[in-house]
Amino acid sequence: MRELENIIVSLINKTPCAAIQKSDLPHRLRCSAPSTAGVENLQTVERDAIQSALIQCGGNISATAELLGISRATMYNKLNRYKLEKNSA
Repeated sequence: MRELENIIVSLINKTPCAAIQKSDLPHRLRCSAPSTAGVENLQTVERDAIQSALIQCGGNISATAELLGISRATMYNKLNRYKLEKNSA
């Protein structure tokens, strides 16, 4: 965030016109936006890992969380996010 703030301040001070153009940006910011395809794939992998761990632990939330190396609270958040039920294991 600080880096972005510094870039914006620098552009305001160095750009003669009222509007900042894409060409005014540093090269790394001019490149095309990153793809979100990997994010969806990562979420699928995480969901599948949780579901597999639930089955392996017989639906026991505490054991599943411990197996995955996360807290029970995080486990419940992920169950809600992915609409998984401990009883479906």
